[in-house]
Amino acid sequence: MTRRTILLALLCLIPLIGDAAGRDEGINVIPRPARVEPGKGRFKGAGAPFTCEAGIDEQSIREIRAFAEKLTFVSGRTSTVAVPPGNIRSIINENKAKGFLFLKDGALQHEEYSIRITHRYCLVEASSHNGFLYAIQTLKQLTDPAIFSDEIDARQLFFFPCAELDDSPSFGYRGLHLDCSRHFFSADEIKRVLDIMAVYKLNKFHWHLTDDQGWRLEIKSLPKLTGIGAFRKGTMVGTDPGSIDGVRHGGFYTQEQVRDIVAHAAERGIDIIPEIDVPGHAMAALAAYPSLSCTGGPFEVSTKWGTFSSTLCPGKEMTYAFLEGVFNEVAALFPYEYVHIGGGDCPHDEWKTCPNCQGRIEELGLQRDGEQSAEDQLQDYLTSRLGLFLGTKGKKIIGWDELLSCNLSDPGADESHVYGLASGEGPGSGTAGHIIGVQANIWTEHVSTPEELERLLLPRLTAISEVQWCIPESKDPARYRTALEKESEKIFKNLGYNYDKPNNQ
Repeated sequence: MTRRTILLALLCLIPLIGDAAGRDEGINVIPRPARVEPGKGRFKGAGAPFTCEAGIDEQSIREIRAFAEKLTFVSGRTSTVAVPPGNIRSIINENKAKGFLFLKDGALQHEEYSIRITHRYCLVEASSHNGFLYAIQTLKQLTDPAIFSDEIDARQLFFFPCAELDDSPSFGYRGLHLDCSRHFFSADEIKRVLDIMAVYKLNKFHWHLTDDQGWRLEIKSLPKLTGIGAFRKGTMVGTDPGSIDGVRHGGFYTQEQVRDIVAHAAERGIDIIPEIDVPGHAMAALAAYPSLSCTGGPFEVSTKWGTFSSTLCPGKEMTYAFLEGVFNEVAALFPYEYVHIGGGDCPHDEWKTCPNCQGRIEELGLQRDGEQSAEDQLQDYLTSRLGLFLGTKGKKIIGWDELLSCNLSDPGADESHVYGLASGEGPGSGTAGHIIGVQANIWTEHVSTPEELERLLLPRLTAISEVQWCIPESKDPARYRTALEKESEKIFKNLGYNYDKPNNQ
């Protein structure tokens, strides 16, 4: 497999740096818009009409209608939505504009938007769904946080400060990773996570669906993966591997639920990257299909954390049939072009004594090459075959740090790609041009309830969103803290999220 490009997504929370001029007083938006010019006065949103240019796509129109309906509900004053034919830009030029105006500007980039607020109107311009979506999220933060509420407040007029904003992200990849294998979270909880991601303009959800402690995705052709692999008989207590609570834990997402979640994410401008971790971290899969291992088992879904010596056997042809069966269904469920295959923490101890693995090594003529053992190259072979297969489904593979050192040399795979996710320590000199974004990872060995998940998610996600969105020159810790303290606590509470008030560190 020819590795044309390596793109690195940083997984650490980079400190908020920079000393941007001004504090954008009254514009308490997270993440901070690229350019803000505060004005004087306010625009009253309650009951204001919405007018949309006819050229705006239907998905964006739905988002605009949803905003108008929300404003109508929480204010008790009706905001109508009209999509008149012809050019509505002329009413602005003729000084006849009023209410909310949404126009399409093809010169703006995919996620770029602009907002102009006067005491008479609020003009929003974008070129695509994501641009309009992010503009609306900014508008919601500009007005009273009750806009996020499910209660009516007829006294609230929902004023917006007069200002000019031009905004676009620093990074195109703005991700959140959630491990649902160590502890399972319901489909409704996943939607809640996607909702809060949308508020802070994240656009990639890395969904960790399989590991040693549970297989969470229904694969119809391999029913034991969820019939057996989705449940474990107990969970390690704290950090003591000898202590198991004895409480059965598990769950999985049906394919119908996955399609619903994917659609929910798409409406919020979010692509979902599924992770099926292979060939290591496979105890849940091996509990269901022990013949896929080097030893034949028996196995059980792990009740402990850590790395285990048993993996999928790359020497058996049935392993590749299994992988193709799994990823065939995965590719059909997730429309985004990238699929994460894990690839990390894969011990090769059993491969060294497995006759099938050694036979495959001999067949392929693999020998130690510098620091790469024959077994390392055997994992490269598995990765290469999987990449070729997914390429036939229109997909490209992503993996953890270890994939960056793979030697993938299959000449028949010129159109395949491997992309790596590197930790904050991973990128070295000369890699800056390959960094496409920032991702925050939530691992759940010690996160077992939605309440604990949400306590960890917020307000930390607001900081990562500022890092993902803003260019270094515009990062301003003092402004960020002010915005967080003045607005975000109210937003979190209105969204029904638990709020962990930040300390001064």
